[in-house]
Amino acid sequence: HTISLFEGSKTVTAAKILVAVGGWPSMPDIPGKEHLISSNEAFYLKNAPKHAVIAGAGYIAVEFAGIFHGYGAHVDLCIRKKKF
Repeated sequence: HTISLFEGSKTVTAAKILVAVGGWPSMPDIPGKEHLISSNEAFYLKNAPKHAVIAGAGYIAVEFAGIFHGYGAHVDLCIRKKKF
């Protein structure tokens, strides 16, 4: 497999290629959204929360749930599923 990088100025050949494009958190347009933070802002909190509600169950959400729990917060994870 071969891919072109930098508008074709360089190519890379390998048996397996992983393209990790990254992502950016999005905020829902809901009442009270001024009280929400994303994973980006979580790094800048001056104090750990006493209670955190985390929307999502991807690896970033679960990592932050563990971090906040480790600091003593009660954490609730909200996911789109009827039950476990």
